[in-house]
Amino acid sequence: SDNQTITDCQIDPKWSHRRSNIINENQFELLIQIDIEPYSLKEYTIHADATKKSCPLSKIQYVDEKQIQTNLSTPFKIELIDAKTFEIDNRVFSIIFSKNGAILNVQHKKFDEKLHFHADLISYGTLRESDHHSGAYLFIPDGEARFIPMSDCDFIRIQQGPLVSRVVINHKLYGLQYKLTNTIGSNDNLIHISTITHLDMNKDTELALRLSTGIKNEREFFTDLNGFQMIRRKTYDKLPLQGNVYPMPTMAYIEDDYMRLNILAGQPSGAACLKTGKNSTGCIFVFEVIDSSFAKVTFSSRQAFLQIKVNEHCVVDVFLDRRLTRDDGRGLGQGILDNREVISTFKILFESRHKIVDRTAQTGYPTLLAHHLSIELLYPLHIFNLLASKIFFNEL
Repeated sequence: SDNQTITDCQIDPKWSHRRSNIINENQFELLIQIDIEPYSLKEYTIHADATKKSCPLSKIQYVDEKQIQTNLSTPFKIELIDAKTFEIDNRVFSIIFSKNGAILNVQHKKFDEKLHFHADLISYGTLRESDHHSGAYLFIPDGEARFIPMSDCDFIRIQQGPLVSRVVINHKLYGLQYKLTNTIGSNDNLIHISTITHLDMNKDTELALRLSTGIKNEREFFTDLNGFQMIRRKTYDKLPLQGNVYPMPTMAYIEDDYMRLNILAGQPSGAACLKTGKNSTGCIFVFEVIDSSFAKVTFSSRQAFLQIKVNEHCVVDVFLDRRLTRDDGRGLGQGILDNREVISTFKILFESRHKIVDRTAQTGYPTLLAHHLSIELLYPLHIFNLLASKIFFNEL
């Protein structure tokens, strides 16, 4: 160690398990900001010191009084949100959520611009009365994806602190977390999204994360080939739904002449750009068409009655987990029934563009920032803990 004193820190509660709402009263989670060079090893010692200022505790908020634990002895401040919306922010982003956990608005403070961005969990089924159905090797859905209503959530918890702010949503099918960091570094430019799935029902289900943006990408997007290069993908109406799903080993991005949205993944997955909806923005309402049979309306009183403008927007699906009860006849001899808890992590990076997109290029390139952030996600730090009853400070 170089005897560097850690000044930026935060203490979070330790939950009994990943999808729990029960606080462990005897354990805490300590977050510290460190500076470590590549290919290096650093040692940090944590000890009690009554003369120093203690680390700040994160504030915990809930949207429903029934979700708050009663008769709990904890040093953390626990509050109930009375407003219809709540917000987490850092020096780059401000994200406004509805009380059911849906993202309503993402404000980029640097560009003073609203980013049309939404995230939803969707599910696919498979054909029941057919010999041609999904299995370990085949993806044959029974139609369009179905939205999983967020109204069925067990709890929605907000944790805010000086270093990290989170929104944790627990559903019976998944756990979803949004995270913003405030560390004066490159990670502040990211929206961190992580999901936890554990499919154990006796039902054919394939879960995916749907990201909706205001980018006009003309149903084209880029995915990487084993992390080496980016290749253009295009959605074709002449192909069935499953024919437009492509592998996404480490990252994907969509772009237009003004904005690029990077999806950096910590694990291999599949991605598709199956839909292009329309955002009708203007006078007194925002009307988002999801598909021909479903629509979502959000009223706004802040917009003047001047004009109506219709813009296309892009929808990207990233597949998370699947559970299938039947064999697809491709050699395995069984379905996918040995599901375990699956943790998926993503970094969402918005980058402004300064030149017109070349729609004829078959290959693309991530920016240097996106490349480094992807490397951080694929090769995280290794943390080793050592408990000692006595610490000799003259040996540090």
